[in-house]
Amino acid sequence: MTERANNSAWFIAIEGIVVETAINDGIPQIKAKVGIIHDEYVHDEWITAMMAWVGADGYGPVNLPALGSEILIFGRLGQKHTLFALSRYNEEFHAPPEFADGSRGLKTDTAYKILADFMISIISQQTLLLQATNQADVKANVVRLLGGNSECVRAEPNKIGFLGAAAIARQTLPPTATDLGSCITLANAMRQLLIQFGFAQ
Repeated sequence: MTERANNSAWFIAIEGIVVETAINDGIPQIKAKVGIIHDEYVHDEWITAMMAWVGADGYGPVNLPALGSEILIFGRLGQKHTLFALSRYNEEFHAPPEFADGSRGLKTDTAYKILADFMISIISQQTLLLQATNQADVKANVVRLLGGNSECVRAEPNKIGFLGAAAIARQTLPPTATDLGSCITLANAMRQLLIQFGFAQ
């Protein structure tokens, strides 16, 4: 074995509590309180946060740990001059029940919360309520809304079908789709969906 392999000091990591976060020169960094040195000691240098995956041109997660959360701090080859930090689970963390079967996922309170919650709903096969304050766009060659095991609404270029969405039910829409029959059919289809998902009677 080499001398370095015999030196166990470079495996040492110590606990810390996050007291400040920033992105400096494009790199997520933190400052931390280190209780093993002193209860109120704050390491006055920025520590680089570690990530599960980092790609070129800003690809990869940007997950600065929350203030007050626990981290592990370690130095390159056991030295104090180049420090890195990893967030760690603690007794206050409760794994979401949706992941009890071993599924992997993410819960977040940031701007991409709706995407994370959408994924969790798919994994757990829970009821999904999609809300938009202004407009929600779904772009695809064919869009299907399923209720139970059957199609309730099926849309494809210039055609739309309701309540079963079998080929015979699909109708070519008028240029503006504003005729009374289309509006009534759409209203009934949406009402049926709301009933199926328990939002109306």
